Amino acid sequence: MSLEGLVEILIPMDPQERITVHYSEPFDPELVLKGKSRTEAVRLIPLLYSVCGTAHAAAAVRALGIEGSVGKELVREALVMMERAREHVFRMALGWPALIQREPDQSIGKLALPMLPDFSKAMDPDGAAFLAGSDAPPDYSKARQVNADMRRLVEDGIFSEPLEAWLQRDRASVLEDWVEREASIAARVIGCLVQQNIAGLADVPAVYLCDTDLADAWSGYEGEGAQVPETSVMERRLTNHLLQGCVRPALVDRYLVRLVDLAETIRELEEMLKEPSNWSIGEREQIAGTGTANTARGRLTHLAKIAGDTIDGYRIVSPTRWNFAENGIAAGCLNALPPLPAGGRLLIANWIVGAIDPCVRHEIRGV
Repeated sequence: MSLEGLVEILIPMDPQERITVHYSEPFDPELVLKGKSRTEAVRLIPLLYSVCGTAHAAAAVRALGIEGSVGKELVREALVMMERAREHVFRMALGWPALIQREPDQSIGKLALPMLPDFSKAMDPDGAAFLAGSDAPPDYSKARQVNADMRRLVEDGIFSEPLEAWLQRDRASVLEDWVEREASIAARVIGCLVQQNIAGLADVPAVYLCDTDLADAWSGYEGEGAQVPETSVMERRLTNHLLQGCVRPALVDRYLVRLVDLAETIRELEEMLKEPSNWSIGEREQIAGTGTANTARGRLTHLAKIAGDTIDGYRIVSPTRWNFAENGIAAGCLNALPPLPAGGRLLIANWIVGAIDPCVRHEIRGV
């Protein structure tokens, strides 16, 4: 079952008028989950979402307090990371080409499609990673092989060079030498931003969700003039040298950071799987009834109210809920554009939406 939401972006013909963003949430998960046990809920939740089902399961077990051993936590985190890498590949191979009037690269999409289930079979043989209790030991050798296959696919189809070589480039090298070679669809997309002189647009001050209290997510950040924080991969990759700190990330930064996150996620997964016994959970902010998972679009948050072992309230706050709020980062970027004819604003709006990337269907209309 997948119940679709919608992001609507309305662009007035008058360039002086404000662009509006409206997000209709898919559905209220509390209608399905209230009264269920924690175990029933964690089995149901991934079935409700066609996008990022693994991340939903991970956020759910954290919100519901279904704790696991260090080994189980490693498996959960590794599954989320592989899902994140695959989602990045899908967007770059199937979504980005439309921005430059190219056909989707179906061959890359088809090769990436089975990697998450193959990785899951290796890491979670009995499918119990998100349930309480013991489970079968992972096949780390097979998991490493799947991640190596992902690396090869990404190096050949997305970066057109080894990950380490791309990550060692400085910003000028990426924006000049790498894009000029046009060896991949990602390079052509970044190159088009530069050539059309729109790479520096949509630069607005960033306020990230990691600087706010997640407990407030239950009531949300609504109201006239309320500033809604952003959640994106920029939170995790802000210190990368290609992003230059990104106090005011521009359009090109939002595309570059997706590439950085893809490359670094694969490398971090390699390190995790190389010596699993050395992995530790590390510091993780724990707010009772709150669970998060880092997806390709940002931080996914689950909020649960438990009465005994029964769910009394449940809310899911997706990255889209923050980023495409009425006063969210998408609206901020869209309204930071210089005065342009409606056609120009429509064109650049597609680039902005592609960079921030809602997890539901979206419509951009002139009004």
